[in-house]
Amino acid sequence: MKSFVIKGTIFTVITAIIIQILNWSYMRTDPFDTVRFNNVPDGIQICNLGSSVGRYGFNYEDYDDEFITFNFAMDFQSAEYDYRILEQYKDRLIKDSVVFIPLALPILIGHQETEDVDFKGKNNRYYLFLDSRNIKEYSLITNIKLHYFPFVMASCLKEIIKGEDIWDRTLENQDVDTIKEDAIETVIMWENTMVTRNDKGDIIPFDEAIKAIYKIVKLCDSVGATPILIIPPITKELNQSMKNTSKQAYKVYYNTICDLCDKMDLNLYDYSNDERFLDRYDLFMDEFHLNKEGAREFTDIVISEIAKPYLNGYDTNNV
Repeated sequence: MKSFVIKGTIFTVITAIIIQILNWSYMRTDPFDTVRFNNVPDGIQICNLGSSVGRYGFNYEDYDDEFITFNFAMDFQSAEYDYRILEQYKDRLIKDSVVFIPLALPILIGHQETEDVDFKGKNNRYYLFLDSRNIKEYSLITNIKLHYFPFVMASCLKEIIKGEDIWDRTLENQDVDTIKEDAIETVIMWENTMVTRNDKGDIIPFDEAIKAIYKIVKLCDSVGATPILIIPPITKELNQSMKNTSKQAYKVYYNTICDLCDKMDLNLYDYSNDERFLDRYDLFMDEFHLNKEGAREFTDIVISEIAKPYLNGYDTNNV
């Protein structure tokens, strides 16, 4: 009996060690892109929400010594999750802070993310930093797995190996015809799989996203922050493809934005056709996203042209 207990104890200890090693190996790759949320600073002066255009469109590293900043965006993040994240961290924002709200086409005329086949996989990341009340379709079992056995959530062991940093990619040496083809394919994919349509088949604004933006603006007002609606730069090929390949989606997209601005008395800062980026393929990692250097240049522009005027007169040394 004693020998059985000893063997059982040894087996349990070894199993626990193996599990911890697997957990550590998996989580050190930051597979859910959530490590930064462990260090959300107090006294945030400038931040952004958004999906991938926000995640890769803002790079605050040149302003670390001047402002307290944070990027709340994540790949495939919905406007509703933008709101839930900001609601959780609203106390980290100071009065008169600036909150950039990127308005990507797939967000405003998108569809219910809970209907996506990969929803659960994307939703898992929020268990690692959001309160249960802010998580869609919250599951206690999933919460336990992610906090104590995160490696079992990997779709395959190769996820333990960290992949290349896509933010360093560039279109600089890409053939222009290929960029055009990719842009057209992207817009067709959006229209075929990601838009909301009415019973007649017409593209319409995504109601959940519109309501979420209203809530974000109201939340910003409640803490004294300034919400800024913004469209980051995209390649001219994608811009043309949006206008020509999916005219209805493009029209609904901009009409929705104009309606938001009118009803909430907000200004729109549209950099999608900004001449400083139109022919700068070296600043994009694909037709839709800025690369790291492009994000640095864009962030410098929006801080100089938008954020600083709102923050003018604020003593950053007294945060």
